[in-house]
Amino acid sequence: MTTNAFISSFSTKYISIITQFLGSLVTARLIAPDSFGAFSVCVIILTTANIIRDLGISNFLIVNDSNCRKTLDSAFTLVFLTSLALFLSIMFGAGSVARFFESAAIEPALQIMSLSLLITPIYVIKSSIFKKEMDFTKDLVSSTLGIILSTSLTIYLAAQGYEVIALAIGNLALFIVQTAVILFYDKRLYSFSLLHAHSIFQKSKYVLTYNVISHLGLSCVEFISAKSAGLTDTGLLSRANTTASMFVKLFNEGFHPVVVPYFSKAKVSESKTEKFLLMAKISSNLSIPFYITLGILAEPAIVILFGEKWIAAAPFLTIICIGRAISAITSVYEPALMGLGLANRLVKVGLYIQVFRIAIALLTFNYGIYVMVICATVFPPILRTTLFVALANRELNINVAQQLSIAAKAFLVAVLASSPLIALIVSQDSGWWTNVLVLIGALVTSLCLYIALVLNYEEPKALVRSFFKNNGS
Repeated sequence: MTTNAFISSFSTKYISIITQFLGSLVTARLIAPDSFGAFSVCVIILTTANIIRDLGISNFLIVNDSNCRKTLDSAFTLVFLTSLALFLSIMFGAGSVARFFESAAIEPALQIMSLSLLITPIYVIKSSIFKKEMDFTKDLVSSTLGIILSTSLTIYLAAQGYEVIALAIGNLALFIVQTAVILFYDKRLYSFSLLHAHSIFQKSKYVLTYNVISHLGLSCVEFISAKSAGLTDTGLLSRANTTASMFVKLFNEGFHPVVVPYFSKAKVSESKTEKFLLMAKISSNLSIPFYITLGILAEPAIVILFGEKWIAAAPFLTIICIGRAISAITSVYEPALMGLGLANRLVKVGLYIQVFRIAIALLTFNYGIYVMVICATVFPPILRTTLFVALANRELNINVAQQLSIAAKAFLVAVLASSPLIALIVSQDSGWWTNVLVLIGALVTSLCLYIALVLNYEEPKALVRSFFKNNGS
């Protein structure tokens, strides 16, 4: 079952990400950085609302052994009532947000996007049940159709000159299509009931707290920069963030939905440790080399993908990739420990990390956007790695040196594999990447080095083989 779910989850995200990526190549050329910055503010607010709306119930439904009809009714009622309250708050507060950020475009965009809060409660419940059953096919169809239609609509409206409104309507269309498709597969509706509401909230509140704190910490730099540095710089920073996040979506969002139920089924201590180390090895050896390479290739990547007007986003992308590479050391720890029922421990660790990130952002924004981004992007992942490694050592009795050795080898492979690119940069002037043939040659050489290095240490073939063979259908 795990093998099929793993492949299905990856397929779901790959198709969605490729479609989104292709759409972003077009919209980036139609939308100015300041408009993208205004949309980023709206996204941060709506994402915060969606996390609060979820109440941690998605995770509760996935890990809970028994989800009877009354439990599902209560879960739906909680999500719906929370969604309604958030919708009204955003609808009537959008004007104040627009005045705060001095952008009239924010108000209508935020109001349009807030309509999704009224549509998605039923999607939240049904999608969680499908994930619990490791049935990712329905998610694949709903996500793919939603992204194709919403991206097409966004491009059309952006070409007409609507910019921020185009992005907002496209965002709303995505949620509408996803919910409609899920209802096509499962037409059962839920009743309003609060019978099990208290017990559900008691079990899900830790996940809710953790998710809210994590999001606020991750988005605080963009949110602060929107006010202190302006929407143009925020748009550039957001473009860099979304570019770096492609790998998160490409790998982690395909990998992590399988990790929570995968670990929730691990009952024996030895099995938990073995599975944990296996996931950490796979994740580190894919994540870290990618971010190192992307950080080196930031400038050509931005210009080739999005056009010359976005070139100022390249320094932000390099900084973000450094932070993401450090975070990648423990990227699989969160869903793994969540699946093992340690959500309350994660809340404490997440609280320390994100409060630290927010404090750094608030203390450094007066020194300029680059100082704030460097400090808030690089230092928190170091604290995160320290705390997560200690948590895994305490809860799963996994040796600290054993954990760090996995990351050290992944970093060593990444640096050695990228040496042709580093040599190219050192030997050429500022236009080092304009010679396409030389750049392609360096990339191919780096890829061959990466494959050769990975295949020659710590039985890498056994990593993937053991995952699919020992835990396959």
